[in-house]
Amino acid sequence: MYEHGYFYSLLADQDVEGTIFDGKIMSGATQDYCDYKRYIPIPRLSLSTLLLKFKNKVGDETPFNEYLNLFTKKVLLKYSMDGIEDISELCFSATINIMFYEYFNSLYGSESSERKRFDRIMIEISDSIALEWINDPIDYEII
Repeated sequence: MYEHGYFYSLLADQDVEGTIFDGKIMSGATQDYCDYKRYIPIPRLSLSTLLLKFKNKVGDETPFNEYLNLFTKKVLLKYSMDGIEDISELCFSATINIMFYEYFNSLYGSESSERKRFDRIMIEISDSIALEWINDPIDYEII
C-alpha cells in the first residue's frame, strides 16, 4: 500500500519548506510516495488532543490550569484571521509549540520554578503520547 502526495519536513524552516511545497503543487511536480512496508507514517498530533492531556495532567494545579485557558484564547485569536474557529482545527506544529513555550515564559518567566514544573509536565505528556502510539498506533486526529 502506498500513500502519495507532496511531503515536506516539519523540522526545517517552514517558510522555505512552504515555498518549495507551493512550487511542487503549482508546477504539477511528480508526487512523493510512501511505501507502508518500509515506513510508518506518524500522524500529526492535534492541538486539542495535547491540550486535553495537559488539562488532565495538571488538574486544578495553578498556574497551569489558568495558563491553559489563556493559551487557548491566544492561539484562537492568532489563527482566527486564517478562518480557524475551533482549537480542534489546529495541529501541535513547531510554530504552535514555540508559541506555547514563549507565551508561558512571558507570563511566568523562563527561569521560574513554574517553568521547571512546566517542562516536567510537558516531558511526561510527550512520553505518554509516544508510548501510547508505540504500543497501539492509534490514529490521532490527522490534520
